[in-house]
Order: sequence, then C-alpha cells, then structure tokens
Amino acid sequence: MKKFFSVMVNTVYAAFLLLALAVLLSMFSVAGVRLYTVLSGSMEPTLHTGSIIFVIPQASYQVGDVVTRKTEDPAVTVTHRISEKIDRDGDTVFHTKGDANDVADAEDIPVSSIIGKEAVTVPWMGYAVNFAKTKEGFALVVIVPAAIIVYEELKKIRMEVAALWKKKREVKVKENIAHTEEPQVRVQEPVAVNEAKSVEKRKIV
Repeated sequence: MKKFFSVMVNTVYAAFLLLALAVLLSMFSVAGVRLYTVLSGSMEPTLHTGSIIFVIPQASYQVGDVVTRKTEDPAVTVTHRISEKIDRDGDTVFHTKGDANDVADAEDIPVSSIIGKEAVTVPWMGYAVNFAKTKEGFALVVIVPAAIIVYEELKKIRMEVAALWKKKREVKVKENIAHTEEPQVRVQEPVAVNEAKSVEKRKIV
C-alpha cells in the first residue's frame, strides 16, 4: 500500500511539473520552441480543439506544412496549413487554409509573419494549460507540487530520526550486554601470606 501511494504521489508530482513546463513554454520561447493551444476546430481532424502544439521555427516553409502565424491582433495567432507558396516581386508569400475550412484565408502571409512549423501535438492538454493560466489554476499548479515536496521532506526527516533512534537503542543494548558479561576478577593472596597462615595453624595445634 505504501509503495502504491508513493507511486501515485510521484505520478501526480510529475504531471504537475509537466503542466508547469507547458505553461512556461506557452508564455515564453525556449530555445526557439513555443507552445500554443488549439482553440477552434478549423484544423480538424488533424488538430483537435483543446490540443497543444509545439511550434519550431524553420529556415524555409513548403506547401503542406502546418504553421502558426501572427495576425493583426498581437494576442491572436492562427495555425493553418500552407496551401500555396507564391513568389511575388522577388518576395515569397503564402496562402494558408484550415483543413476543415472550405476556402483559404484571404490575406497574403509573408515569411516574417510565420512563427514556426507544428512539430508535436498533444491532444486535450490545452484545456489544462489554459486553466493553469487562470488565478485558480496557477495557485493549484504552485500549491500541489509544493505540498508534495513538503510531504516528501517530512517523510525523509521522520525516517532519519527513526533510524537514529534505532541506532542509539542498538548501541545501548550492546553496552548492557557487555556490562553483564564482564568477567569477575578473583584476587589471590600472595603465597607468603598463605604459608604464614599455615604455620600459625600448626602452632595452635
């Protein structure tokens, strides 16, 4: 039972650490990698709503790549598939389209607007990431791992104290055994004294 409980605690701890890492990647770019949450079904069935995608910048992009791009609103990004690559007056622009959409996006997309290409997708985890960004979710992400860390440290301290007391008891038992088994020293009278006593006894007789 203790082993099962320990496994469960470690599993929960690892899950919250992964969630915290996902939140961090959704807020900041780490080594060029950025995480985004799919908020609509425009890319179904390739990308499900609520999924998270890891986006990595590329040196070049080709038709068929699923890319995340900027929009006029800095807070909004779009993840669609490149449907057309056009060389216009020496500059390359792209057209994108959602897999579930009937028509392509209207605007021309310059290379500078593309953040990166979709590399890895994790279904449904976007819901947890978005919740973790709320005040309640952020508190949960911080409090639960902290509570687990405190619990593990207290458990280690308890085990160390128990081991120390056990060691002290063992030492005390050994000392008691050694004291009990201490040999009795018999003092033998000198030979001369014994002979003198024998002479006195003969005289008395």
